[in-house]
Amino acid sequence: MASPLGEVVEDAVSNVFAISEQATERFSILQRNSLSSPTERSPTFVSSGKPKYGR
Repeated sequence: MASPLGEVVEDAVSNVFAISEQATERFSILQRNSLSSPTERSPTFVSSGKPKYGR
């Protein structure tokens, strides 16, 4: 019998992986956009660091 706690931990871990995968994807898209058109990118957004994720 699988313990509920083990399932919760497993879910949390897979969620973290999914979120970091999304973040990496977004970042690479941002990077590609900034490389192709640096003038259209806002320097304040780039220098502000990581985007914040809200729920």
